[in-house]
Amino acid sequence: MLVNPQCSIRSLTLDRCNLGLTGIVRIIQALSGNDQLEELRMAENTNLALEKTLQYGEDMQEVSTTTEHKQCNNPGVNNYTAPGDVDLENMQVPDSEDEADNENQCAISGPHGSCASSSQKNSHYLIIQELAHALISAKQLKVLDLSQNGLSEEDIQSLYSAWASGPRGDGMARKHLSKEVMHFSVDGMRCCGLKPCCRRDLQM
Repeated sequence: MLVNPQCSIRSLTLDRCNLGLTGIVRIIQALSGNDQLEELRMAENTNLALEKTLQYGEDMQEVSTTTEHKQCNNPGVNNYTAPGDVDLENMQVPDSEDEADNENQCAISGPHGSCASSSQKNSHYLIIQELAHALISAKQLKVLDLSQNGLSEEDIQSLYSAWASGPRGDGMARKHLSKEVMHFSVDGMRCCGLKPCCRRDLQM
């Protein structure tokens, strides 16, 4: 519907729809060819703890599958090697103890300070970058509410930089941020204009 150039919706609220960050990105990406929608509200759409848990499970499954694949395709690897049966010519020894430790750690690490955790961070970073690029393309948007989606200060700054990077209506880009509020807008379109939080503490 949103990708249809003839869509005439000017305001859309999708609060608490369990979209997740990926869903938020897809919706804003769909607006690149839509010149009608000006106000978009997608507050409380993520459960970052659940998303990280699911991502961790996928990462660990991938690590496990990769490890098993390596073992199955290495004819020199057996669960048991009888004394005197060691093939010294085909035996591969890590260049250092650190190399061996790193390989093992990636396969068994937990969600904190691990290879899987690093993968989660990279995945989150890529999603934020996608969202930033989508905001740049959605030039017709004048109000965006992404409150209570668990975004960090760094995430918010990246997104606001994208929001303010180019012409957006006739006004200057603005933001209203507090503990539970993340509103981007332009002059003349103050957040929602009704809630008390949107009539004070507006920041350039």
